[in-house]
Amino acid sequence: MCKKPEFVTPEGFVVDPDTGEVIDDTVLDSRAPPLFSPEEFLKKSHWYPVNMFSFSSVGTVKKRDPLERALRNVNKHISKMTYDMGLPSWLAQDAMMLAKKVIAKRIVRAKATEIASACIFLSARMNGYVLSLKRNTQHLGTPRRILNIAYIISQHLSLPREKMKPPSPLDFVSKFISILKLPPKVALEAHRLYREIMRKNSKYFQGKNPLPVAVALVILAAKSHNIRISITQACRELKVAPGTTATRYREIRKLLGLGED
Repeated sequence: MCKKPEFVTPEGFVVDPDTGEVIDDTVLDSRAPPLFSPEEFLKKSHWYPVNMFSFSSVGTVKKRDPLERALRNVNKHISKMTYDMGLPSWLAQDAMMLAKKVIAKRIVRAKATEIASACIFLSARMNGYVLSLKRNTQHLGTPRRILNIAYIISQHLSLPREKMKPPSPLDFVSKFISILKLPPKVALEAHRLYREIMRKNSKYFQGKNPLPVAVALVILAAKSHNIRISITQACRELKVAPGTTATRYREIRKLLGLGED
């Protein structure tokens, strides 16, 4: 007669697979309740290997959900990546919500790190947050691979195309003017300068970080109304790189024919 297989829990208890009772008296006394009922055990198909189940604190056997495990793994990478890059917590939460849809619908076959990177990138784009794949390669991975995955996700989830466009410097002008406490007429002048730049060179803004460009536009617009603000002061308050901002400031002045400052 063949010996019945024994079921061993992660805690080390040896369990009878038919009755669900602990059969190793040296580990737990015989008065202990069954870890699961025979009916529940049969219902879950008791020939699954041990590692296909998870055990609760009360000993109930539950079959592991591979999608839940995959989502937990992706969320772990999203949390680490956003923390390492200093991104806001709301962006991480938004990326996790996106990852939940991706995993549930099994949209793309990729590594957990790649799915996490694509979800962070898409979340940043949809919320108008500036995030460069090229400058964050060490955190997000190969830009081309992440872009391909992000494109597949956006197509399957029908994400709004108007929100997927790269942010424009004008998206930040009003916010910067509010932080610097400048009058509304400065915003109107910044929009006019933007249109003038587009008229003279429509490709000027392509591939450029919009934040330094927006700061340069605000400073130029403020000076046109006799409001002087230094690049260093503005960048300190707006938390934008002063070196890049100074470069964009000089480029725009030259493009518009304003001469030396």
